[in-house]
Amino acid sequence: DWLGIGPGAHGRLTQNGKRLTTLGLKRPQEFIGADDPLETHFLSREDTAHELLAMGLRPIHGIDRTRIERQFGTELDDTRLAQLVEGGWLSLADDRLSLTAEGRLLADRVTLEIASAFV
Repeated sequence: DWLGIGPGAHGRLTQNGKRLTTLGLKRPQEFIGADDPLETHFLSREDTAHELLAMGLRPIHGIDRTRIERQFGTELDDTRLAQLVEGGWLSLADDRLSLTAEGRLLADRVTLEIASAFV
């Protein structure tokens, strides 16, 4: 979770297990003069999965598979993961998923492939 404070800033908050996105009005004069300077909405399950995977796969240490499965209450598709590993795009070691050097070039595609399990 993070807060976005000020014009154009965005944030994410978890409320009752759902991800709330906030976006401040972009122009300072509009932001200051507005009764409600934030646009808010809840992310869909699919968007939440995409965000978690996009942020979690990019660091070198990757993301814990168990965390993803626990958060979404769904097991990842082993066949799909094996295809991504065999394709040279994903590394799976000690239950941690991370992008390979080649996978970094296709990060959005790999994220989409994994996140489709949560749709």
